[in-house]
Amino acid sequence: MSICILQLPPDFEERYKKYRAKFGDKHTKRTQDVATETKERTVRDFATAKFGLAVKEKLSRIIAEQFTTNEIMNVFTDINIHPDKSLFAKWKITLDAFGMMSEPEEGIPHILEVLCHPLNFQDPKVRRDFVKRLNAVLAYDKLEIFITDKDAKVLGDDGFPVSAPPAPTEAPKTSTDYVKEVLNFFKNEYNKVRISGLPYEYSIGENVNSQQTDQDADVYSARLKAIERLKEVGFITEYTIEERVENEGYYVWDYAVCKIDESKLTQKEAPSATAAGVNNVAETIVRHYHHFDNSIQEKGIDLNHKFEGGKKDGFYITKKDDDFSYKGRYINLSKKTDYYKVFSALYAKLPSGGEVSYKDLIAEIKSRLPHKTEEKTSDEMQKFIQRNLTDKQNGFMRYAGIPETEDNGKPLIAVNRGNGIVFNNKTG
Repeated sequence: MSICILQLPPDFEERYKKYRAKFGDKHTKRTQDVATETKERTVRDFATAKFGLAVKEKLSRIIAEQFTTNEIMNVFTDINIHPDKSLFAKWKITLDAFGMMSEPEEGIPHILEVLCHPLNFQDPKVRRDFVKRLNAVLAYDKLEIFITDKDAKVLGDDGFPVSAPPAPTEAPKTSTDYVKEVLNFFKNEYNKVRISGLPYEYSIGENVNSQQTDQDADVYSARLKAIERLKEVGFITEYTIEERVENEGYYVWDYAVCKIDESKLTQKEAPSATAAGVNNVAETIVRHYHHFDNSIQEKGIDLNHKFEGGKKDGFYITKKDDDFSYKGRYINLSKKTDYYKVFSALYAKLPSGGEVSYKDLIAEIKSRLPHKTEEKTSDEMQKFIQRNLTDKQNGFMRYAGIPETEDNGKPLIAVNRGNGIVFNNKTG
């Protein structure tokens, strides 16, 4: 067994006191006895804060083994931090830069995310090994770098990125909100030229054939429904749906190419389109569809199905071929996404609902996503499962438009900590 002895530089104590004197006063008023205050704050901060000296040094050494001096200097100068290049050793330069951060708990995760970006690695295996070594150190602070083929994020033990706070929860959009969004788009486009009869191209969203997997099916559906309603009340006189292919098919976007009745937006005394005109058309839509419940629940309405009561065969989720339905409503999901494949694995184990252990569910998921999950530990897989099923930003529940609880007061999918996943699929 080898023992690693950490040798501090001779001037470490003096430099550390200067560091505390410079940055510590942000949260505590200085007293005349600076030495006593520094000692007290040092004990308190090391007990509660992340990224202590030992963690920062370990991270610095791992980074130094992977990147050149210039690459390390550049990533810090991009955020206006200029470490001492004369320190020569790359790990010392990195550690010096970490010490210059006024908010290391936000700054260090940002640096790690930049360094772990896939464009910095030619070999994906080298990237995975690099991240694995960083995660072994970050585990002491209950942090983890989660990588995809597009980016990297440092996550806390709650599954949220730590480099930025979670986005504030906004009130869900109603159908009227989407109608106004479309109307305001046409208003602004018309006012650029004020010529009647021109066609306008409105982006609905990503086509189902797009290789990009982060599309929001609910938004696409709501925008298309808004176009259809505006056509029915005569504001849109005609429209066609056209595809726009980008990056050799990686992105496929759908656009509604529309002609409109400009007179419904303009006022006689003011030839430009007005906000009043938008509100008048929107109110017409509301009156025309007064029989619809104008709430977030409206997003799931399928005008063609004949299912009554919202529950089919005693289950909330049903499946036909590779498609899922919720209370009889078809759920438009991209079948290439992780959350679709993870939920498919859950449904395969529990089509009638119940509870499945992490062990059994992990085995099913790994059979469906072998390349993405083969190197994940059991703890990593549990976080992967929770993130793709119940995460409010990117999970299955979010993209399927399923409420937090059902009419029986239970959530459709719940986490039994340390044991497995509960799927409350039976109605009643």
